[in-house]
Amino acid sequence: MGIFVVNFEATASAADERSTVREWENTIRVPETIERVREHFTAQPSTSTSRASQELEISRTTLRRILKQDLKMKPYKIQINQPSRLFDMERRFDFANEISERIENGSMSLERVWWSDESHFDVCGMCVRLCE
Repeated sequence: MGIFVVNFEATASAADERSTVREWENTIRVPETIERVREHFTAQPSTSTSRASQELEISRTTLRRILKQDLKMKPYKIQINQPSRLFDMERRFDFANEISERIENGSMSLERVWWSDESHFDVCGMCVRLCE
């Protein structure tokens, strides 16, 4: 309560002068730090921000700000691509032929199939997921 009285007597205002006058100095996001971050990710582009912040000894939030605002980098989503084995491709081919035969015979109706987590497989074995 005493600080409000002192502020009011000094400035004729109840506002906290410290918060309105204070200008934050940017001591971390300086050109030297930005260059260190650039060099680190040039040498090790797959490093996580958590590990990089530990190695560079700066906070994760500051590191993300440097990456996004200063270096114009964007985070990426890690995608796990597993190579298809020959056995998997043979099983998928057999399954597709079996379903195709059932549809042609009329013993299976496409209206009764529940399609979920759809994926498309290229000829080379790459999987493209549509429901992510």
